[in-house]
Amino acid sequence: MLRFLPGLLLSFVLMTSFAQPLRVMSYNIRYDNPSDGPNSWPYRKDFLVAQVRSVDADILGVQESLPSQVEYLAAELPAYGRAGRGRDENGTGESTIIFFRIERFEMTESGIFWLSETPEKMSKGWDAAIRRICTYVRLKDRNTGQPYLVLNTHFDHVGAEARKRSAELLLGKMKQMNKAGHPVILLGDFNATPESEPVGILKSKLKDARLSAAQVTLPQPGSFNAFDSTKPAESLIDHVFVSPEFQVERYALLVEMREGRYPSDHFPIVVDLRPSSERR
Repeated sequence: MLRFLPGLLLSFVLMTSFAQPLRVMSYNIRYDNPSDGPNSWPYRKDFLVAQVRSVDADILGVQESLPSQVEYLAAELPAYGRAGRGRDENGTGESTIIFFRIERFEMTESGIFWLSETPEKMSKGWDAAIRRICTYVRLKDRNTGQPYLVLNTHFDHVGAEARKRSAELLLGKMKQMNKAGHPVILLGDFNATPESEPVGILKSKLKDARLSAAQVTLPQPGSFNAFDSTKPAESLIDHVFVSPEFQVERYALLVEMREGRYPSDHFPIVVDLRPSSERR
C-alpha cells in the first residue's frame, strides 16, 4: 500500500531522466533489534531495499545502521560505493553510512568524527546518552568535475545540550573542512523538530530543504512513526540541509506500507537539488 501522493515516484523518475538533478535520500533504517518482533530487520529489510531502489538516489545517508545491515545494503545496492564505520571500538556499533552512486561520483576523501568535546577520538559528548558520530565524504562529479562535501549524522535522543553543541560543532567542522567553499549537503536524524534550537543553529548557515523546496510532499506531519501505522507521525526530526547555492526543487517524505507495516520506524526523506552551474 503506497500512501504518498499517487504519481510522485513516477514524477521523480521523469525528472531524473530529463533534468538530471542531484537526488539525495536520508533514511534512519532502525538498527537490527530482535526485540522489535514482527518489525525486526529480517522481516522488513527486503521492503526497505526495494524502497531505496525505487527512489534511485545519487546519494543516500542512512542512520542507525549496524555492520551486518551495512553489508546487506552494500550487497543489495552494488551500484553504490560507501563511506563510514561504526561509532564504537573497531568500527562496531551504529553508523551513519553515506552511499553514493559510483557511476556519477569519485570519492576523494572520507572520515568520521564524534559529536563531543573531543571529536577526533571515540567519545561521548556533553549530556548525551550514547556515543554519536558524523560521517563525511568529499565527492567529485565525474561528468562536471563539481566537488561536494556531504555529511550524515545522528544527534542524541536524550541530551538537549548535546544536540545544541552538536549543531555548533557541525558548523565549525564544515567551516574548517570547506575552506574552498564547495557545495554542502547535510543529512540526518537530528532528534530535533523544526522550531528547536539545534535546527535554528544549523539554519543560520544552511537552508532547510523542506522550507526551500519549490514543491513539497508531506503526507504526514512527522518523520518518526515508531512502527505505528494506526495514527499519523507527529515528530519531524529527520532533515536535509544544504548550502545556499543549491536550488531545492523537490522535497518528499515517503510514506509507504506493506500489509500495514512500515519498513522502518522513520520515514525517509528524498530531495531533488539543482547544483549551481558554476564550479566552486
